[in-house]
Amino acid sequence: MNPNDLPGNGESFPRRLSSREKEWLFSVLPSDRLGYNIYREKIEDLFVIGRGRFGDTDFVLGKKEESVDETMPPVPVFAIGSLIYKETEVYVVIHEEFEGQIEFDISRTGGKILPPQLSEIKRWSYSSWRPGQNAPGDNSKVREVHLVPGSVVLAIASEHKRIWVYEAGTGINHLIPVTNFFNEVIRVKHIRDPRLALNSKLVFDPSFELSDQDLGSAFLIYNKYWKKISLDYSIFVSTEKKDKEKSLFKIFKRG
Repeated sequence: MNPNDLPGNGESFPRRLSSREKEWLFSVLPSDRLGYNIYREKIEDLFVIGRGRFGDTDFVLGKKEESVDETMPPVPVFAIGSLIYKETEVYVVIHEEFEGQIEFDISRTGGKILPPQLSEIKRWSYSSWRPGQNAPGDNSKVREVHLVPGSVVLAIASEHKRIWVYEAGTGINHLIPVTNFFNEVIRVKHIRDPRLALNSKLVFDPSFELSDQDLGSAFLIYNKYWKKISLDYSIFVSTEKKDKEKSLFKIFKRG
């Protein structure tokens, strides 16, 4: 395949990633972070084995002899970012690995053919964020809740309508589905009004008052069910001992 072309309907599989596809995928997988570098190494060894379920720009990576697992459940997003050129803008999404296969989507503006050389203006990804920084891409404000100071940080970017948790050990910023997270916020706040409970965007509304403890408690309960990161829950103090599965937690700050 010409690396300047977008794949067409007649494309055959398996095939190797084009040089540009690999460059764009690696742009959201920083090599200086252990967790993302592992994905780089996996991708190096895989082939594009077919199309995914979400349009012409969605593909699946796997072993050369494999076919796309059509029974694959919806898989969480692992990394997102954008590359902005004078000639086009490229949007990259990589999903978490599932049974050895990795789904990805590369979409862009403009026509099918790109010139051999592109004039890059800037690039950004959620993968590059670190505690203390503003949001990638637009430098907007990020609210931070330090569950384990310096090690585990919940980030809420209101302008982006995005939530992620930074894990220092792997360097990964785990993206969190807003609706699932907000369900735990509602439980923590004991809200029963459906007009509020069904409006997940309230988590980004400053008039909907949420303390660091509210947000931290909601994440800890969410993480018990969805397991985004490994946590030693013994460092958090339960405030409700009667129901361990639904207990709330105070943020424990060390040092």
